Amino acid sequence: MKDLFTTGLGQTYSLNVSGGGSGVTYFGSARFQNANGPYGPTAEDFLGKEPGATEDKLRRGQFSATLGITPSNKLNIRLSSQYSKVNQQTIDNNNNIYGVISLAMFGKPERVSTPTAANPTAIHNPQGTAAFATVREASFQETIDNTDHANVSLSTQYKLAKDISIDGTFGIDYVSQRSSNLNPFGYNVDGFVGNQVNGALTIGKREHTEWTVDLKGNWSRNFTSSISSQFVAGLQGFITSETFSAGFGETFPGPGIEVLQGGAVQTSRSFFEEIVQAGYFFQEQVGYRDYLYLTGGIRFDANSAFGENFSTVSYPKASISFVPSQAFNMSSTPISTLRLRAAIGKSGKQPGAFDKFTTFVPYTATDGAGLAPGNLGNQNLKPEKSTEIEGGFELGLFNDKLGLEFTYWDRTVKEALIARSYAPSGGFYRTQLDNIGELKAHGMDLEANLRLLKKENLAIEVFANGAFLREEITDLGGAPEQKTGGSYPRYRNFLTQGYAPGTFFGAKLNTSVDLPIALDRTYKPSTREQLLAFFATPRDPSTFFPAVVDEDGDGNILDHLLGKPTPDWQGSFGFAVNFMKRFRLNNMFEYKTGDYWVHNLTDEFRRFHATIGRNIEQAARLEAVLLNPASTAEQRLVAADEFIRKNYGLSPFDGLNAIEKADFIRWRELSLTYDIPNGIISRFGVSSASITFAGRNIALFSGYTGIDPETNALGRGTGGGLDTNFLDGTEAFGLPIPRQFVFTLRTGF
Repeated sequence: MKDLFTTGLGQTYSLNVSGGGSGVTYFGSARFQNANGPYGPTAEDFLGKEPGATEDKLRRGQFSATLGITPSNKLNIRLSSQYSKVNQQTIDNNNNIYGVISLAMFGKPERVSTPTAANPTAIHNPQGTAAFATVREASFQETIDNTDHANVSLSTQYKLAKDISIDGTFGIDYVSQRSSNLNPFGYNVDGFVGNQVNGALTIGKREHTEWTVDLKGNWSRNFTSSISSQFVAGLQGFITSETFSAGFGETFPGPGIEVLQGGAVQTSRSFFEEIVQAGYFFQEQVGYRDYLYLTGGIRFDANSAFGENFSTVSYPKASISFVPSQAFNMSSTPISTLRLRAAIGKSGKQPGAFDKFTTFVPYTATDGAGLAPGNLGNQNLKPEKSTEIEGGFELGLFNDKLGLEFTYWDRTVKEALIARSYAPSGGFYRTQLDNIGELKAHGMDLEANLRLLKKENLAIEVFANGAFLREEITDLGGAPEQKTGGSYPRYRNFLTQGYAPGTFFGAKLNTSVDLPIALDRTYKPSTREQLLAFFATPRDPSTFFPAVVDEDGDGNILDHLLGKPTPDWQGSFGFAVNFMKRFRLNNMFEYKTGDYWVHNLTDEFRRFHATIGRNIEQAARLEAVLLNPASTAEQRLVAADEFIRKNYGLSPFDGLNAIEKADFIRWRELSLTYDIPNGIISRFGVSSASITFAGRNIALFSGYTGIDPETNALGRGTGGGLDTNFLDGTEAFGLPIPRQFVFTLRTGF
């Protein structure tokens, strides 16, 4: 598979300008990025046959500008704008049977074939793929995404009096995204693929607009020389609208026809939603002698997505901050600065615009058009509410040479918005957003910075930080456990009461016996004598089974705890060194550790699947022993035992041998910067210049055997979707985070 990749190249150019006078200031920036690779096959990789033209490239242009106007000492006006355009093209990838990467991973050397004089009808299959398509055929598929993003905001501040001001911000944010996926006519260039060989095109267009208004009044005053007050009251409103339309065309009349109306089979769909949210808030902060601050506030929100049986929601908050280093004379102690803080508050998440409604979706059939059940609807739908308590401190020691920061927090989420499954016998088989259960979590954040040395020509600082997390679903409100991935059995993340969100459950091997091998579907271990008799002849691994446990005796062999996808600890550490006045060396490592597991679905297929797998060296070696007529029964038994313990998996034993400990340390970045002397650059009219050499994602240190523990089968999303929010820690036929080497030149005029 490595032959399909090369060294990718990318360039980034940026320009910033700023200036102005006492009444007007301005700032502008522009940035352009172009990257191509590392995917880059050539005809040589396919024995002289040209691959498809699809590339792995990214082009991004960005522009932003800010104009500040001060007509008088009472009025400030700021106008800000931003625009970005992104074009991305990529090969089909990830958990996709027609993906270039997955097909290359399915290859086996014994399946390699190419037409010859002796066999002119042989399929051209130099990568030896076993099913679906050749790698070269998959390379003709095109996936393209174009996104335009623009926002404009106008902010004003007017001082009504010395202590009273009014702030207002008005803005609009607009996103237009067009995505397409094309299987061109006749892309079955090797005569292997049978899917949509006469062409297919899918186009989706999404437009998202959000209008915002934020008005608030500030009243600052001193009650006495020691007591100060700052009162804030305001209104906020959001109108969010989203439109989506998509079309599909299939079976084109010939090559070059790549438009939807060219398909003999055409379908389309669209939707529109609008959400209105409005709220108002009050906040009061009282300070005493610049070292004690008490803050209290409350916010009230109303949202059009709430069910008709629910109107508004309130979110109160309170906090305290005390600075002992300001209140007391600590000059005789090692403490240079110290702040203690604590807070409690509530926040919320709103449901989608149509989640409260009962809906139906169009359904087409040979008998005519009709409707099918869509969303079940829930007029009692409420916002998800989270209550969080936190406390901590910031401490500086020895004239702030050592800085320490600590935060402990505890959060309870009630009325959690979860896409819940209901019995299909009710007619509505799709998941329905519902307020079910309770989630609890607590954790801590720690950070330390130490200035080891500071001299004229040498300064050394080291840092380390870590975040601890513990989560638990304490109540599902009577709902059964919820599984990600729907009926697809490979994904093993569940929402189960008493466990962390997304915890893995699956089959578990019976390791209490010497030979956990079963010869029938009771999955009970067979005796050594029975196994030797069975392995007296060559056996395929699919003819015997793992002996698995059923610890709770409920007949379900897939309900055993296998781990959780969120680590107990994650953070970073590193150092910064300034030397010889002009050099800066920065180094950073990142880590995840502690009860951290990742589902290696890639190798679960490659180790066991009889058609598209068993091509990892260990699995192939053991399979060869089992099938070799020259092997003895004892040799086959030993090979079967190792195969069961390390390679067996997939249905009906999903998760077996696939959920791996994934603790890692990643060398995230190393950079060296040199500030060019003014004597050299001034002759070119340059006021400052520096050059930087950097390496990113340099190395990974982990016992995880898969591609990369930081990749995932799906991206993250919003709302209550099970898959986009809880299908985590599942690595499936993706690519590792690429190693990058970067050269940067910065100049100032």
